[in-house]
Amino acid sequence: MIHMLVVDDEAEEREGILFLLHKYGFNMETGQAPNGKAALDYLKNRAVDILFTDVRMPFMDGLTLAKEALLLQPNIRVILFSGFSEFEYAKTAISFSDITGHWAEATITRWADVGIVNGYPDGTFRPDEFITRAELAKIVTLAFGLTEKTVTELNGIDPNEWYYNYVLTAPDFIT
Repeated sequence: MIHMLVVDDEAEEREGILFLLHKYGFNMETGQAPNGKAALDYLKNRAVDILFTDVRMPFMDGLTLAKEALLLQPNIRVILFSGFSEFEYAKTAISFSDITGHWAEATITRWADVGIVNGYPDGTFRPDEFITRAELAKIVTLAFGLTEKTVTELNGIDPNEWYYNYVLTAPDFIT
């Protein structure tokens, strides 16, 4: 069963999120914490699949919590939520630890800002490693704003894979 930890310093927000998860039938085990420090203690003692955290909280903010959580549990998925005024703060605070001074730093940063590329859970981008054909299909699809699927199905590719729709949209780039 999937285990989600909900972290927010406002109890009403935490309870609201938990209520909606249960109301809409998400079958998962949940935990909650009132701040990043308490959440980190929780993560040290319990395996969590999804960390759903506010950005601004006392004791430890959500961005710091996310980085610490990924060190403790590298396979955890992190979802940051925030008030609109904090979105820019969250967006600029998330950066890759291994692109400073790289010849493609500006392009990587620009593409990450608009969601064309993302890095690895450990905070790296690994700019000198090869990319997969699936990653190339995503980049091409998003960079060129492709929306029309040019094929309807692909043999041998599981429709549940994260890249399936990108490949349907840009099959010529991966074959």
